[in-house]
Amino acid sequence: MHFFSIILPVYNVEKYLSQCVDSILNQNFDDYEIILVDDGSTDNCGEICDFYASNYENIKTVHRENGGLSVARNTGIEIAEGKFLIFIDSDDFYTDNNFLSDVYLAISKHPDADIVNYCWREYYDIDKEFSENKNSYDEFLLANNTTYEEVVKYSINNDMLYPSACSKALRRSFITDNRLFFKQGIVCEDIEWYMRVVPLCDKMIFINSFAYAYRKQRDGSITATISEKNLNDLLDTIELYFNKFVNSQNKVERLLLNYLAYQFVIVCGLLYRLDDKKKKKNCYLRLKKLQSILDYNLSNKVKKIHIIYKLFGLGITTLLLQLYIKYR
Repeated sequence: MHFFSIILPVYNVEKYLSQCVDSILNQNFDDYEIILVDDGSTDNCGEICDFYASNYENIKTVHRENGGLSVARNTGIEIAEGKFLIFIDSDDFYTDNNFLSDVYLAISKHPDADIVNYCWREYYDIDKEFSENKNSYDEFLLANNTTYEEVVKYSINNDMLYPSACSKALRRSFITDNRLFFKQGIVCEDIEWYMRVVPLCDKMIFINSFAYAYRKQRDGSITATISEKNLNDLLDTIELYFNKFVNSQNKVERLLLNYLAYQFVIVCGLLYRLDDKKKKKNCYLRLKKLQSILDYNLSNKVKKIHIIYKLFGLGITTLLLQLYIKYR
């Protein structure tokens, strides 16, 4: 059994796959397995995966029919043998060979932690440049000596609750025992997944490692486009967990209402990306039914939006958010 199982869903990324895998193989820490899940790629990714699996004993390749990111990740979870799971998108890569060592050291210091959160930098594929370290954790979270409820509250209040599966290492038994698999057939799957993960976690810790390079400006990337499905899937998640958490006696679930309000604001701002007026109207009507969620404004950003909403109503607030996101 390895300490880490690193899961790579692979789909039509032949241009980037080797850089991703090599950035793992170059790590100074070597107690890991790599699970390459070829999700029905139609380019040369399948052959690249097989090459790595045939040349490295700690690399497994699984070929399957295309089922999407969630299915590929779930496939990796099911066959993983490591103590901790790490997810990385196969067009991303690590920039620091000490990354796994840093995560291992954090776990060694806090062996009861279920989740280790780390940072990332955006890598702009066209410009070949990295963003600044904008998402670093501050002293409160790095102290790791506060209650879990306080950690969740502080993270939401300071806009530091990041749902991306690629920004954390997770204890495998925590994921499998609680059946915390990714929901299939939706986009924004990380947000839906994290709404189930956070209430069940007992302890999470934070480190300021910026080794993860999140590639942007890539042709064909899921996150490069916003569609009606993107917004409706996110609204489905907001609606589902708003209804579940609003009467909950669980303090962490109640806190997460404030994070859902933040995602509600995101949808309001992205409406301008829908060209079809009918689709935009349908999405707005869904938002209108959920507008009471803005009363949960622990997030600093939502606090400001809530003031505008109280003064001008949802219509003007949504319009202002769209203009801000479009022209910022």
